[in-house]
Amino acid sequence: MGKKRVLVSYGVDIDAVAGWLGSYGGEDSTNDISRGLWAGTIGVRRLLKLFEKYNIKATWFIPGHSLETFPEECAMVRDAGHEIGLHGYSHENPSDMTVEQQRDVLDKTYRLLTDFCGKPPRGTVAPWWETSAEGTDLLLSYGIEYDHSMAHHDCQMYWLRTGDTWTKIDYTKKAKDWMKPLVKGEETGIVEIPGSWYIDDLPPMMFIKNAANSHGWTNPRDVEDIWKDHFDYFYREYDEFIFPMTIHPDVSGRPHVLLMHERIIEHINKHEGVEWVTFEQMADDFKSKNPAPAGTLVQTNFRVHSWAKCLSSQTHELRAHKIVIVGAGLGGLGAAVACLLAGHTVTVLEAAPEIAEVGAGIQVLPNSSRVLTSWGLSERLAKFATWPRQCNFRRWKGEIISSMDFHESQSQWPGTWYGDFHRASLHKCLMERAVELGCILQCNSKVVDVVVSADETTATAVMEDGRREEGDLLVGADGVFSRLSEILLGRENPPKKTGDLAYRLLLSTEEMLKDPDLKGFVEEPQVNYWLGPDAHAVNYVLRGGELFNMVLLVPDDIPDDGAATVAGNVEEMCAAFKGWDPRIEKLLKLCKSVYKWRLCYRLGEHDWTHPSGSWTLLGDAVHATLPYLYHRRLKLKEVDDARGK
Repeated sequence: MGKKRVLVSYGVDIDAVAGWLGSYGGEDSTNDISRGLWAGTIGVRRLLKLFEKYNIKATWFIPGHSLETFPEECAMVRDAGHEIGLHGYSHENPSDMTVEQQRDVLDKTYRLLTDFCGKPPRGTVAPWWETSAEGTDLLLSYGIEYDHSMAHHDCQMYWLRTGDTWTKIDYTKKAKDWMKPLVKGEETGIVEIPGSWYIDDLPPMMFIKNAANSHGWTNPRDVEDIWKDHFDYFYREYDEFIFPMTIHPDVSGRPHVLLMHERIIEHINKHEGVEWVTFEQMADDFKSKNPAPAGTLVQTNFRVHSWAKCLSSQTHELRAHKIVIVGAGLGGLGAAVACLLAGHTVTVLEAAPEIAEVGAGIQVLPNSSRVLTSWGLSERLAKFATWPRQCNFRRWKGEIISSMDFHESQSQWPGTWYGDFHRASLHKCLMERAVELGCILQCNSKVVDVVVSADETTATAVMEDGRREEGDLLVGADGVFSRLSEILLGRENPPKKTGDLAYRLLLSTEEMLKDPDLKGFVEEPQVNYWLGPDAHAVNYVLRGGELFNMVLLVPDDIPDDGAATVAGNVEEMCAAFKGWDPRIEKLLKLCKSVYKWRLCYRLGEHDWTHPSGSWTLLGDAVHATLPYLYHRRLKLKEVDDARGK
C-alpha cells in the first residue's frame, strides 16, 4: 500500500424554492414552497454551523433564484470563505430548453455570481444532473473550468468529453440499423469531478410527492453505511482518490441528517492522508498533474479586462492558442504555467543572455500559495522553503506590538500556506514547471517593438536582432522598467519614485547561531517587522536556516540620475539604525557589503491592453507594487484572474 492522498469535499446544492419550481413538481403547492423557504434559511444556516465545527470549506452550488431569494444566507456562505459555483437559475432541466434559453440562463447566473462574489464562478453542477448536447460548448464559451454532473468514474477526475453519440433501439426498423456502438466525442479542457447518486442525500431522504425515487423516510444510518462503504472501498483499493459528497440544505439541514454527517466526517478524519478541499481545489490538483491533451477543446473566455478578441467568448473558437510572453520573471513564468495548463502553447522571450540566480528573499502568502499549489508546485517548492511559525510587528526598540500565528491562520484556509523563499529558488521552480509543460524559453531575445496584424487578431514581437515571434496573444511582463509599456502608450513611461530606498542583504546564519541574542531568529523561524521613525526593517530565514534575509527601508538618497540599484555603505546603513533594537545593530555588524535599491512603483493609470485586444501587459510592467505593501512582487492574482478564479 502506497502513501495515501484523499481529497474530500462537500458539494452543497441550495435548491430550496428553485428546486420545487424546476424539478420537484411542487410549483403549485404552498406547502412545498414553504419547505423550500425553510431550506434556504434554516437549512443553510445549520450546514454553515456544521462546517464551522469541523473547519471545512465546501463548495456551494447556488441557483440564481436562490441567490436572489436568500441574499443574506448566501452572503453568509460567501463571507465564511466557501466556494460558490453555478447551478442554473430555477433548477430547470437543460435538456428541455433551446440553446438560446440555455445561454440566457447561463449568462444571467454567471453575471449574478460574478457580481455577488467579486470573481467569476469556476465550476458548475447541472440541475438534476441533466445536461444537453450543447451544454459543454456553452460552458467552454464562458471559461468554466470544472463540472460536477457526469459519472464516467466514481472516485477519479477526468477530462470532460463533448459530442458522444449513440443509437437508440427502434423495433420498427431492422436490427442492423440500431446495433451500433457508442461513438466517443472530443475531450475538453473542463475537468469532470464525477457525481454519484449513491453519495447524494436527496433521493433516499427527501420526501417529494410526485417522484417515485424519492420518499424521504430512509433511516440515515442506512445511508451512512452506504457512504462509509464507498469511502472504505476506495481507501482500500486506491492510493489517491477523490470523495465528493452531494448534499442539499433541504435534506442535510434536518437534525437526523446533520448527526449522520457528523459521524461520517469523524469516520473519514480517522484515515491518514485525508484533505478537506473545495471543488476548485480538486480541479486545480488534477490540472496540475494532467495538462490538457493535445487537440483538447479549451475554454475561450479568459475574462481579463479586454484581453484578446481571439480569446474572448464573442468568437466561440474552441482551439488552443499560441501565447507569446515577453519577460521570464516571476510574472512571465507564472503566466506561462497557467496558460500551458489551460492547453495553450507558450513561448517566453527573455532579453538576458542566460537565466541567472538573482534577488533575495520573498514571502509567499495564502493568496499566492493556493495558486502555486494549483500549478503542481507544492512538492517542488517544499525543498527550498522555510515555514515561519509567526509574524511579529515590533516597535523600533524591539517590543512586540502584535503577532500573527501563521499555523492557526493557515488551518482556517485548507490548501494554503505561508512560506519564505530565496527568489531564485521560486524562479527556478516556476521555470522548471513551465519547461516541463512544454514552454519554449528563448534567451538573448530583447523585444524592441510589437506589430499588430492588419485584422488585429495577432501580435508579433520584434526583437533587436530582427527575429520575430507571432502569437494569438502577446503578454508584456518585462518588469518595472518596461519597454513594452512605452510601446503600448507611444511615449516614455518611467516608473514613479517613492522617495524610499531599501538596503537588501543576505547573511550567513553561521555567525548568528553563535550569538545567544540572534540564534532564536534561526532556530524558530518567524517574520519580524520593526517599525520606527522614517524607517522600518524586516527579516526572515531562507533555505531552511542557511541564509538570513534582511530588508531595511530608509529615505532615498540616490541621485536622481543614478542607477536604480547601487552599492551601499555598511557604516552609513548601521548609522541609520543606531539606537534601534540591539539585535538589529548586531545583525548589521555581520554585514560585509550591501546594495541600495530605489523603490519605484506604477499605478496602472492607463489601459494596459492594446485596443486590438491582441496584446497586453502584466505585473510590474503596468502596476508595480512595493515591498512594504506586504505582498511584494508575487502578484499572481493577475494570472489567477486569467484562469477565471
